[in-house]
Amino acid sequence: MKYIAFATAFVLVIIDRITKYFAFEHLFEKQVPVIDNVLYLVYTTNDGAAFSSFRGQREFLILITSILLIGIVIAILANVIKSRFLVWSLLLIAAGGAGNLIDRIRTGEVPDFIYFKLINFPIFNFADICAVCGALMLVLYVIFGEGKAKKERAALSAEYIGSLGADMPADTEAATLDDGTEVILDVADIPADTEVAEATEATDNDATAELHAIHRADMVNDEL
Repeated sequence: MKYIAFATAFVLVIIDRITKYFAFEHLFEKQVPVIDNVLYLVYTTNDGAAFSSFRGQREFLILITSILLIGIVIAILANVIKSRFLVWSLLLIAAGGAGNLIDRIRTGEVPDFIYFKLINFPIFNFADICAVCGALMLVLYVIFGEGKAKKERAALSAEYIGSLGADMPADTEAATLDDGTEVILDVADIPADTEVAEATEATDNDATAELHAIHRADMVNDEL
């Protein structure tokens, strides 16, 4: 799947190059109405980022975009990112970034040609559309996808532990975290007279996952 996503991102970059070429050839010093008083095609250039932000920061934008692209490619190829939705969102961002990066390196300016006159929106291009769509997908994933991912991990953990059955080592116990994920604990190394009260790990979102530990005298309690 990831190779299909990479191929799609490459095609999007090609489309971006083609649209910019035609914009330069046919829209230079022109304003072509698509919908009168609403949407126009007009050629201009931008030495900043999307929607004319960070103007005059060419070197900075080249550096940041390059680091971002390299990070996305490595993360996907190394299978660090498991979610297909997240892969597609990041590759859309990468396609948009790559399309504009080519122009920044070649000429120092990015061609823009799509203008929403109705709201006087900053002129943008196809690469900007890809990047914004990817960013919106990323936001949706952060809001809704994380919970689904936790449920999927919990289901896989439960399935794996259930498949062990009688083959589970004698010195291990199955435990359920507060997020529903089942884990296997190696209790052989826990001293017999040791009581671990509670372990709490804080995340960047201030969410906590609490694992109520075990009290063991001669054996581990059946419940955590």
